[in-house]
Amino acid sequence: MKLGSTETDNLARKQQIVDWVIEGYGGEIDREQLRVCCNWRRDFLYNFFKMLQGYGVKAFDVFVDKYDNGLIQYHQICGLTKP
Repeated sequence: MKLGSTETDNLARKQQIVDWVIEGYGGEIDREQLRVCCNWRRDFLYNFFKMLQGYGVKAFDVFVDKYDNGLIQYHQICGLTKP
């Protein structure tokens, strides 16, 4: 899949992915429920990576640092737009 040439194109593609995820759940989940799940996933990854810090894996340190500085939001994890 080629990324769109504009922010609007990229947003449309992200929204399509969200629609596919919701469709994959049989429509039994709405965007708000998906947002809550994405927040849980983000927080889980943060705590998991924080626990593993110091094992020499740079990606863990980078994720934790970005999270601590407010640079990782749920929409970046799940492809959702900000509320």
